[in-house]
Formats: sequence, structure tokens, C-alpha cells
Amino acid sequence: MATDGVKIINGDLAHDTYWGFMDMYDEGIPLEKIKASIEQGKEEYNDFEYEIFITAYALALWETGTLTDLIKQQVRNVIDKGVGVKVWKEEVSEAEGKAREWELALFWKKINTAKRTVRKRKSYRRIVNLLFSEGDVLVFQLPDGSYCATLVLLISQGRGQCSYEFAKLTYRDTERPDLIDIKNYYVVGRKVSSGVEIEWANLLNEGMHKISEQGGIDAIVRREAERTCKYFIGIDVIGVEHKTLKGFANRFERIGQLYFKPESKLCGLQGGETSFEGFQQCFDSLMSDLTTFKSELFPIQQFLAE
Repeated sequence: MATDGVKIINGDLAHDTYWGFMDMYDEGIPLEKIKASIEQGKEEYNDFEYEIFITAYALALWETGTLTDLIKQQVRNVIDKGVGVKVWKEEVSEAEGKAREWELALFWKKINTAKRTVRKRKSYRRIVNLLFSEGDVLVFQLPDGSYCATLVLLISQGRGQCSYEFAKLTYRDTERPDLIDIKNYYVVGRKVSSGVEIEWANLLNEGMHKISEQGGIDAIVRREAERTCKYFIGIDVIGVEHKTLKGFANRFERIGQLYFKPESKLCGLQGGETSFEGFQQCFDSLMSDLTTFKSELFPIQQFLAE
């Protein structure tokens, strides 16, 4: 929400939009295909989300010299509507609202000035010899000797980086598990609201005291997502860079593969570790962290491809 920051590229949606565009751009994908991909699902955004989306999208287009008058007009429309500024003022402070207003004014001036040097497509080296594969189920031991299990949910490569995203599975026992055992356990994740429609103007007009009584804006959005079933389940993951993982990949034992449905390979809370000891700690404190990070447990079976 607004607490992500007032800059054009500050929150998850802005990052996903901007870098989603740039990653495809650098891969050499034709512009029209990039635009079709980025714009897919934009109708589901509420007014606040749409402001974040269209400004990040416009920045990517401007930097690559492909910004159209149509997109500029859409940016102008969201600025004039003022939803974002109002949300920042009401949710954070008057000063933050003013800061967002100023940021939008500067952004409008920027995109109405031709960029002197258009960003060219970049090429990056890809890792060919991967340490693991998506779907690998790996077991490892904690300092107390108990066994835990993780699943390689995703391996992402982009902008010269390679990262392995490990799902947190709930298996923990003194006995080494097999693949059949793992299927009967749970994976840590969360319900992520998507396309929730809320009348922001009406909500904010009620005043912050009314919003606070309902648990805050994030709580309101979560409840509406539950009520309308407008959410997806995001899997909480631990990210480890390829170079780092090389140092302790031998601490894992592969016991087989489980294939999640493509639509289930979506991330919820994303953390990162730079050592095996840190990785172990994530599993040692897994159950107590559920409350801390407001995570939930979901049966592994529901995500498996047939």
C-alpha cells in the first residue's frame, strides 16, 4: 500500500511493472508483445493500484523512447484524479501526501521532455550449469540432527543474477523422509489480495478513526479479498543467489521431484539468506514465525500437478 513509499518505483507493483517490462525488453521481445504482457490484467486494479501501475509503466516506456500520447494522457488522468495523494495523506501523513504530489509533478515534467539517450537493450550472461532444478525436493539436517525438507519452487535469472527460491515445508523429524512422506505435509504461504475493488474516496471520507477501528487499510483489503475470493495463494520463499548456494549446496540431499501447477508457483513473502546457518534457522523457527509473519499453512497436495 501507500507505505511502500512515494517514489514512482517504490513498491512491489511498481517494481514488477517496471522490471517486468525491462526484462522482456532486454530479452529482445518485440515491443507490442511486451506491452500486451504488461497490460494484461490492468482492468482488475483499483484506482490506487492503477496509479502505481501506469506511472511505472510510463517510466519504462519513456526510458526506452516508446512512450505514446495515449499512455501520457492516462498518467495525466490519474494525477488529476488524485487518489494516490489522498491515500498517502490519510494513511501516512499530510507531509507524505505532499511528497507524493511533488513526485508526480516532477514525473509529469520528465515524461513530457524527450529523453536524450534512449535506453538500449542489454544482454546478460545466463547460468547454464544449475545446482538444482525447479521441483527438486531437498532434505537437510538442523543442528539438533532433525531432518527438514524444502522444495525448489522457482529458479529465476535476470539482469545477470541467478536466484533459487526455496519453499518452506513443514516436515521435521528424526527420520529421513521420502517423497511420499513429504506429500502429506504443508507449505508455508499466504493469501495475497488481487484486483480487490474498494471505493477509496468513500472509505477515506469516513476518516482515519473509522479505518483504524476496522484494523487499517491493509486489513480492510484482506477481508474484502476473502469475501470476494479475489486473492491468490503466494508461497513464502527463501531466496539464495547461485554464487552463494555453491558454498553449501552439498548440505542438501535430493530425494525426488514434486511438480507444482504453473499457477501455483507464485511467491508470497520473499526472504533471503547468505549462509547455510541462516537457512537452517528459517526452518528451526518455522512454526513460531507463522504468527510473526502472518503466514498460513496449505496442504502440499493442493498445489501438485496431476
